Amino acid sequence: MAEYRDFPPLQRHSSPSLEDVLHELDLGAADIIVRHLGDGMLDDESHHLANARLTCRASRDLVDGSSLRLHLKPDTISLAHRPSLGRWPRVNELTLDLRMDSPASGTLSTLLVQPFVDQPEEARRLISSVYVLTSEGYDGGPVPAPVFMQLSSLLPQLHQLNLEALGQSSLACTPVDLRLMYAALSSLPHLESLGLPTCAALPGIEALAGSLKHLPQHWILHRRCRPAA
Repeated sequence: MAEYRDFPPLQRHSSPSLEDVLHELDLGAADIIVRHLGDGMLDDESHHLANARLTCRASRDLVDGSSLRLHLKPDTISLAHRPSLGRWPRVNELTLDLRMDSPASGTLSTLLVQPFVDQPEEARRLISSVYVLTSEGYDGGPVPAPVFMQLSSLLPQLHQLNLEALGQSSLACTPVDLRLMYAALSSLPHLESLGLPTCAALPGIEALAGSLKHLPQHWILHRRCRPAA
């Protein structure tokens, strides 16, 4: 079907609709509009952009095509009803929001991996940063080393992984667990920043010496530095 812009000006018998205008935008202009729509803090940004997506299909396509960050709540979406990450063709930063008022529907290990399972490889390879948010005192069980093996396989271009918000006991910190965890993370050639919830997870981090450039140390400020049992 021919679009509004396909007709010469003299053949356009009505004023352009919002969809007509949005279809005329080049990528730079679309990015500017989406950036202004999302001005504000992270939660406000997500709210504003979500409202903009509801305006019409063209508005949804505009927001999705220019979004670089995505805020997901894995606990609220079943595995069968997850949207494809391919809907957001330029997203490279994901925040996994595990803050919730009711008991989680899955373990922490499941919720960390669930957003990426069965997603298009092209979309997964675009993801360079993953941040995890949790509620105060959240306890979804310890994350064993095999979870990091799976994450490393699913997100091969990861540059930044921030797990600082997890509880102090959220990582399995036995010598074997840590050795396997860092072996998995060392397979990520571009991993430059790793946020850990506790310094008990530091033994073995030298395996990342070839790529790691930044190690946030918020666990010092929050007194999360105690020897592993």
